[in-house]
Amino acid sequence: MRHLPSIYQEGGKDGEAPFIEGYLSVFEAMLTGVKNSELNGKKSPGEVLDIISDIFYPGFSFLQTGEDTDFLLRITDKKREVFNSYFSVDMDEFLTWMAGWMSLVLKDDWDLEKKREVIARIIPIYKIRGTKEGLERYLQIYAGKDTSVYEFLEPFQVGVTSTVGEDSIVGEGRPYYFQVNMTLPIPDPDILEKEEQAIRDVIEMEKPAHTDYDLIIQVPTLEIGTHSTVGVDTLLGGLITRQK
Repeated sequence: MRHLPSIYQEGGKDGEAPFIEGYLSVFEAMLTGVKNSELNGKKSPGEVLDIISDIFYPGFSFLQTGEDTDFLLRITDKKREVFNSYFSVDMDEFLTWMAGWMSLVLKDDWDLEKKREVIARIIPIYKIRGTKEGLERYLQIYAGKDTSVYEFLEPFQVGVTSTVGEDSIVGEGRPYYFQVNMTLPIPDPDILEKEEQAIRDVIEMEKPAHTDYDLIIQVPTLEIGTHSTVGVDTLLGGLITRQK
């Protein structure tokens, strides 16, 4: 409607809708099978088409108001209601659909804001897919910032590079090999095993096919006088290291 000449947008008396709007709604009902009287608070197909360009990025700019300044605005209950007036699925299901277009699997334990942030960040990472930086940044989305990838391009040399646990390989090292180190504050063995498998699935999907790797996971535990954050590392002992 807004793209038509202004004469077609003029309303009738007493604030009535323009004639052309009612006229076109007849054809809309014929094409969609939905009459305006049957919308029950939902937006019409025409209104959905008006914001179609705004739905393919998780910023959802059509939900923004004059008070919103953040690029990824926080989704309030009221904004969720507005979103639901446009679509027959809720926002979580919609984000899952959107992630599928990007070959991205969203974790079940991520909240709504985390899912939106990951979707917004993933496309730039795909530009460096198959590289050390790309894999590292991808894994940091899933496992947090305490994640690093080592390629061992400069193997262990006394007096040059000699960091035990990072580049401590004598000789030339294995070809096409890298090592993923990460810290996961997950004391529950069952949950940790599931998380590890999810991380391995990401590595297998993102790494070059001809490469090989080892995954080393350290689980921080409580050490009195060293680190003792309740709910993060409340296991007695030192770092637990898992390597396969």
